[in-house]
Amino acid sequence: LDNISVAERRAGRLESAIERSEEALQIFLEILGKEHQTLATCRANRKHLFLAVGKVDEAIIEMQEIVNIKRKTKGEFDASVRVALADLINKLIEQERFKEAEQYSRELLEFFEHKLGPESEDVADTHSYIAEFSIRQGAVETALTHMHKASDIYIKTSKSESAMSSVEDWLEAAQTPETKAAVYKVQAKIYLEALQDEVKAAESEGLAAKAMEGQASSAE
Repeated sequence: LDNISVAERRAGRLESAIERSEEALQIFLEILGKEHQTLATCRANRKHLFLAVGKVDEAIIEMQEIVNIKRKTKGEFDASVRVALADLINKLIEQERFKEAEQYSRELLEFFEHKLGPESEDVADTHSYIAEFSIRQGAVETALTHMHKASDIYIKTSKSESAMSSVEDWLEAAQTPETKAAVYKVQAKIYLEALQDEVKAAESEGLAAKAMEGQASSAE
């Protein structure tokens, strides 16, 4: 039935495809239970069907179920969980459901910290996204926490361009003087630390040049 549903979807018979998919889902649930990998495939088909007919909320429910199934069948930190989470978060962003996007982004953050370490660029990017979602919800303190965490990692890993790109996103999301002031505060910190790094680099180059001059003088 699920294969028939897929074929009908591809043929454009969407309502019939949804009916076949519902029948297939109920059979799978009765026989296999709700956490079998086959259910993830069935629900992925249903996601595409619901999106095709404009039922985005129903599609998001299927995507949430896919995340849960992947966790149960593949493990909390399997790559398929990351893909399913990212897919879900992107759809939530499209629908401006920022609170839910933030919640799932926190789960994605935990994934990246476990797999890549606490100072990877993916961790910084995810902190940046959580900060943006918090700004859009007016949660200034939460936003500040994640803006600082993102900027600290970007600066430490010499990703100043990524830091400034994040600032632009945060400013675009900020709708109140309070949130804009919070972003400007972090922006000033980024500029200052980037400038300090440039000064240190220049000083190191100067010391190296003097050392070379000293060696040249000794050789003469």
